[in-house]
Amino acid sequence: MSENSRPTARQQSLALWKIGMRCIEEQQFLEAVQALRQSTLTDPTFSPALNDLGVLMEILGRPGQAMECYEAALRADPTQVETRENLRQLCLQRSLIQALRGRFNVLAHAC
Repeated sequence: MSENSRPTARQQSLALWKIGMRCIEEQQFLEAVQALRQSTLTDPTFSPALNDLGVLMEILGRPGQAMECYEAALRADPTQVETRENLRQLCLQRSLIQALRGRFNVLAHAC
């Protein structure tokens, strides 16, 4: 195989991203994580894979990892509106959780 016929990192990343998306559709979440992580390792600037890995991390209850994925996606492509909205929503959720924890602690000490 010649150098010119090898797929680029972006092409490989895109193929892995498509596998990850298919796994998500089939609710094979662990396989989806593997495919999307491999996609982001193959091309760390492929923002759709970073964003979708973030969404998957949220689904799996890993908000810290989701935030890292969204931030990396925005560093790779600051124009991604969907990623910016995902990050905004996650930040709002985390702020709300912190506020509720604070109120719960106040109420718990009052009783």
